[in-house]
Amino acid sequence: MTLVSGRRGLAAVVMTTVIALQPLRAGNLTLSVTGADGEPLRDAVAYVESSELSVRVDDDARPEGEVDQRNQQFLPHAQAIRRGTSVRFPNNDQVRHHVFSFSEAKTFELRLFADEAPRPIHFDTAGVVVLGCNIHDHMIGYLLIVDTPVFGNADDDGVIRLDGVPDDPEATLRVWHPELGEDDMGMTVDMNGDTRVAASMNVTDTPPPEPRGLRDRRRNLQDRFD
Repeated sequence: MTLVSGRRGLAAVVMTTVIALQPLRAGNLTLSVTGADGEPLRDAVAYVESSELSVRVDDDARPEGEVDQRNQQFLPHAQAIRRGTSVRFPNNDQVRHHVFSFSEAKTFELRLFADEAPRPIHFDTAGVVVLGCNIHDHMIGYLLIVDTPVFGNADDDGVIRLDGVPDDPEATLRVWHPELGEDDMGMTVDMNGDTRVAASMNVTDTPPPEPRGLRDRRRNLQDRFD
């Protein structure tokens, strides 16, 4: 595997192959991601880019995603979804929320009330979407919209499992975390059956500062609706 730097090199990633089993046309990849403090990165996501992966935007082929509002948090805090997915934003708090995004990949506003089923939001452009709440400044979440069917989100142990990774010498495994912003880090994947990979990123799961410009835009919304 060959290390590929991020677009601006915001964080260093060190990856090593732990074990590879019998050759297969497509295999399963297990990625263990840790942060600068050596602790698992629960907010990390990973995806594979390859010319062998057929990508089509087909609404009927996408399961509906979900970002919950619970205890005045976006849950999950960060996740990857495939381009063309519609995402629900249920409000399971007993207070009102006003979810919005000014990200280039998707701009929207969605007023949420308790016990009300809001309309799903369709994400049809790849990129990073930063979520905010116009009522609760501390609420920030992230969606990474990917243009590939092979992607996964870290569990509580920082483990990401990817199924159907093609045996393609040009395939690239990319790892992303909210602290990287619009960047990601990656390496080419030399799949040889079921493969285990360890990755260390120079970031932590500590919530990053509010993205630049988000607070001003939040205030603009408040001026419009208050």
